[in-house]
Amino acid sequence: MRLEDKRDPAYWRAIKPDSTLTLTDEQALRADVCGQSYLVKQVIKIREKSGICEWLLFEIEGQGDAFDSWLMAKLVDQEVDIRVYFEPDPGDFESGNRNDMVEQDNLFLFQPPEDPDDFTCEELEYAKHIGWDFPGDEEGDDDIHVDYNVKVGELQGNVSYDPDNFRTATATVGGTYPSGQDELLATIVEFDTSDETTCPEMFVLEIGHPDNDEGGLIRLFFGNSINPTEVDVLAVTSA
Repeated sequence: MRLEDKRDPAYWRAIKPDSTLTLTDEQALRADVCGQSYLVKQVIKIREKSGICEWLLFEIEGQGDAFDSWLMAKLVDQEVDIRVYFEPDPGDFESGNRNDMVEQDNLFLFQPPEDPDDFTCEELEYAKHIGWDFPGDEEGDDDIHVDYNVKVGELQGNVSYDPDNFRTATATVGGTYPSGQDELLATIVEFDTSDETTCPEMFVLEIGHPDNDEGGLIRLFFGNSINPTEVDVLAVTSA
């Protein structure tokens, strides 16, 4: 595989479910990620509405003892930015729609509403600063607090899934929709930090139907940028 291939957005767009890949960056996320093989379980493609960028999210299933993770390829013109992410344990953060976030007291994701006693879920705007506590390096160590700052604010884009059955599961979060109303909209908010941490990157992803007043499925990801050369794709299935 030529180095220039991995810096070509077309290379990443060609990766399909059931492809196999290996992460070789020793600094990537956690020690158990490096050198492990993964199977691409699904691909979520999000294109920003004005076309300024594109996100390719690959859900990668660990083989053997490897933990499941996510690989993101962010494409801006001909530039490629590769990151590896994981989702917090359900005990730390449970995905759900906006109504769920309010009920679970996860309002740290949003800016305070003008009237805390009288607001709707759909009017909430994502926070510009988010603090998160990671477990200490060793058992018994204090938690490690990290402050994340928003990069450019909320960006929205159209969503496609491969395979498409994952789309159905996302679309029905918070309710069902009349026949034909199957357009899904994504909101992405990217954060980073100058604090010392193995996870300097964070993003919030919300995907749902634009007419659902309870919002879409909200997920939280933490991770790290890696060099495109540190991802080896062992097989790319045909389109």
